[in-house]
Amino acid sequence: LVATNVSFSGLQGSDTVNISNGVASFADWNVGNAKSVSVNSLVLSGAAASNYQVVLPTNLTANITPLNLTLTGSTNVNKTYDGQMTLASGVNGYRNLTGVISGDTVTLNGFASYDSALAGSRTVLKGSLNLSGASASNYALNWIDGSGTINKATLLVRANNDSKFITQNDTVG
Repeated sequence: LVATNVSFSGLQGSDTVNISNGVASFADWNVGNAKSVSVNSLVLSGAAASNYQVVLPTNLTANITPLNLTLTGSTNVNKTYDGQMTLASGVNGYRNLTGVISGDTVTLNGFASYDSALAGSRTVLKGSLNLSGASASNYALNWIDGSGTINKATLLVRANNDSKFITQNDTVG
């Protein structure tokens, strides 16, 4: 409990008191708005503290917001042009997910992708990546783009081993 976030009602004159050792808790740690908060203890201090009795507040609510996890796209994610925005087989295109609280179950599902299927310098995007697992709803995924190159594919041009005479029709093959 942060002592600067409290106010006192019932102080007399110029009396001042402070609180310390305040313990407030939620019923659970899951993300949500207007969640009930219980205050378990407050200790008064200050010159006038002995003149007052602490009454713990009730009907308190607060919000628990998702913890932001940042996932960074890899650099030098390269492949040869294949007409697809998908990364090369076996390449996930991102670094390790960090920041998950010990004991929580959070995993990544989906795939990063290039910003275009065309050959050239490409940005590696979040694609279909999302968080899953029993604790996933307590987290938000922030993505930082990566980079790579789709190299031009080799195109082999082969001439048919064929001949044509002016007086004959073209042959197929």
